[in-house]
Amino acid sequence: MKSYLAIIGLVFLSITACNNSSVVDDFQEVDPEGWSYTDTVHTTFEIVDTTHYYQLFSNMRVSGDFTMTNMQIKLIIEKPNGDSKEHEISVKLADKSGKWLGSGLGDIITFQQPILALQEFNQKGEYTVHIIQNMREDLWPHVHAVGIKVDKDKEIF
Repeated sequence: MKSYLAIIGLVFLSITACNNSSVVDDFQEVDPEGWSYTDTVHTTFEIVDTTHYYQLFSNMRVSGDFTMTNMQIKLIIEKPNGDSKEHEISVKLADKSGKWLGSGLGDIITFQQPILALQEFNQKGEYTVHIIQNMREDLWPHVHAVGIKVDKDKEIF
């Protein structure tokens, strides 16, 4: 019986290990005073498979005192050859009733919201994503961390 459970455990681990489609999934702490429009968050990752689309997610941690239901960001994706493309994105953090769309324990709410679907990374190599807060205020308090997640998606046909 023990060997049977061990085999099932190994099969489960091998299946879940093969299904990891994340290229990068990070959060970077911002200044404890708040996220300033002058503080750009940078994430670098490697693309080795150009035959699939990719899904990008905005990662964010805020305290329950954050007063906005969305966050405006600029996302600049820099390709291995130095070319870049800028996206202005509104990240929805709460529904119309004010209920947070993230999850968390205590006062910190973590969000992982899809922001760009079916993105093509058509060059192999190192990409850098620059994340800039694009709100009307210079400094947004109660933002603790910002980042990006990139998942491999379906094959390009």
